[in-house]
Amino acid sequence: MSSERAMRRGLAATAMLVAAVVLLRAPVARAASPENRAAAQKHFNQAQALKKQGQLAEACKHLEEVERLDPKLPTLIELAECSEQAGRLVEAQV
Repeated sequence: MSSERAMRRGLAATAMLVAAVVLLRAPVARAASPENRAAAQKHFNQAQALKKQGQLAEACKHLEEVERLDPKLPTLIELAECSEQAGRLVEAQV
C-alpha cells in the first residue's frame, strides 16, 4: 500500500473517530433555521475555496462556524480532516 493511501486511510479513520466521539457527547441536535442553514452554506463555500488556496487555518475557522450554525456529521468529518491537514492534531481528535 502506498504511503499516500495509508495516510488517507488514517485521515478517514481519525475523522470517523472524531465524529463518533462528538456524537456520543453531543446533545440532541435541533433543526437549524433557514437563516442559519444559508449562513452555514456560505461559510462552507468559503472554507472550500480557502482549502483550495492552501489556507487551511482560515478554512477550519469557517468549518467551525458551519458546525455551530447547522451541525451535521459530514461537517464534523470535514472539520476533522481540515484540522489534521493544518497540523492541529489535538483538535482533530477531540
